[in-house]
Amino acid sequence: MGLTPAIRCVTRLTGLIGLAQATDCVPLCSRPCATGIQVTLKQLLNMQDGLAFQEVYGYTNDPSRMLFESGDTAGYTRRQGMLPPARAQRWCYHSGATNLVSDMLRTSFAAAEDYLRYPWDAIFNPLGMDSAQFHLDSKGVFVGSSFAFASARDWARLGQLRLQNGSWGNTTLIAKSFFAEFAERLPASGQAYRSVGEWC
Repeated sequence: MGLTPAIRCVTRLTGLIGLAQATDCVPLCSRPCATGIQVTLKQLLNMQDGLAFQEVYGYTNDPSRMLFESGDTAGYTRRQGMLPPARAQRWCYHSGATNLVSDMLRTSFAAAEDYLRYPWDAIFNPLGMDSAQFHLDSKGVFVGSSFAFASARDWARLGQLRLQNGSWGNTTLIAKSFFAEFAERLPASGQAYRSVGEWC
């Protein structure tokens, strides 16, 4: 099981189909952009989305409720609402953001079967990640925050893809420009963290 590797699977899949450039509003309510809430995919990828999801751990907490009680990881994250405006643009890691991105990936495919094949067609099979598994929630969304599994050797292949700027053998799987743009350090994090899962 890999938590950070799972998140990096989602961000690389996003980069593959060009969604990482999107500035469209993410639907946070029953209707897109209801009540004037504006959160973009890029803000989610950068962990600057202003959502009130609390990434804290204890007997009861948002990550556990999202993963083990709700059955709808993206829906649970949406229902947490927004932080006050003064706090909304700060860098704040939370696993719910990645599941919203995974849900957006799902809605970008016309057929559910294409979405379900996508991680294997796009990354796992080309890299030879034969042990890879990616679990779904009850809504059919890959749980990108947490439930991806692979052997240590196969996770190393995913890391090597990053070191090679998206190239594998003679094939470019992810455009080098994706890593170049999104590996910049984020001012909102005090220059401590990078974006889209490239935090270190």
